[in-house]
Amino acid sequence: MGIKSLYKYMPLYDGKFFDHFLLRATERVDLNDPFEFLPPKDLFDEVIEFHKNWSESEWAKNSTYEDFCKSFFMLEGVISFTETRSNLLMWSHYAQKHSGLVIEFDVENDFFETIKRVRYDNIKPNHIHIKDLEDLFFIKSDDWIYEKEYRIVNKLSKHNSYITKSDMKINPAKNSAILLGDYTEEMYMFRVPKNSIKSVTFGCNIEPSWKEKITNKIRADKELQNVILWQAKLSKDYYYLIFEEIKNI
Repeated sequence: MGIKSLYKYMPLYDGKFFDHFLLRATERVDLNDPFEFLPPKDLFDEVIEFHKNWSESEWAKNSTYEDFCKSFFMLEGVISFTETRSNLLMWSHYAQKHSGLVIEFDVENDFFETIKRVRYDNIKPNHIHIKDLEDLFFIKSDDWIYEKEYRIVNKLSKHNSYITKSDMKINPAKNSAILLGDYTEEMYMFRVPKNSIKSVTFGCNIEPSWKEKITNKIRADKELQNVILWQAKLSKDYYYLIFEEIKNI
């Protein structure tokens, strides 16, 4: 991979990322694109035809393509990154309207070993071989091209911690299997190594008190001493952001 850094837009969440260093692998049902991971219709037809010839012919007779889609890739999650920290839309959508932050990661760290770039197209794949099903994780509509997205796709069962949505409590990894439906109540988290963090950029609308709190957490952690801090600001002449390094803190 030619790129050495990728970025993650994040809301503040009270600065808790810098306590636990956890990133969420988002399940399909919580992604913001309804086309995510949808299998081609011909794949469904092949599955039905296969089961008709075996003992599950009644299942094949009563199944619909819609039901098939709902159960497809439900136990995998996506951790998303991007090539740029300067996209105004992504600051608005994913970083609390420019009041959050962007973290730069070193993609040469082993954590990013399986990362792949998303391919954008305006035509859905109409045929895909069963051995290439994972390609569906990395195909999106042209409408999303501005995100310049890269993805890590993980089995949710390999999570390091999970958060219960009702109280946002962080829990140790589950010993039991994750069942379909668990994801409606839980979020599955993966720990990113501290030494993969290269920089943190604060949004142009961040509250000074939160900026100070997060800065203090970073500076107090011996493993983050090489992390560079940046402040996003509005250009006076153009519709883009400029970034100033924060020094002497």
